[in-house]
Amino acid sequence: MTFRFRDLIVLTAFFVVLGTLVTQGLTLKPLLRALDLRDDDPDGRELSAARERNLTGWKWRAASGKNRRTGSRSRLRFANSALDALIFREG
Repeated sequence: MTFRFRDLIVLTAFFVVLGTLVTQGLTLKPLLRALDLRDDDPDGRELSAARERNLTGWKWRAASGKNRRTGSRSRLRFANSALDALIFREG
């Protein structure tokens, strides 16, 4: 059982949705430029802060004489890679 003008209604709905998405997609970037809005990269800032805290901790340990081993750089690289894996796994 069909209703009258079903094909016309479906076609109209399709073009309304398509037109809305295309219009928003094409105007979003110019609108962001006009409003001077930028992404301040909160994930990148958080990652940099975590790396800085990690590096500061390793420098403090090296300066205080704790854990003085020859492989401190490799441990630091491992800690940074582990930190990256943790952060990107959660994201």
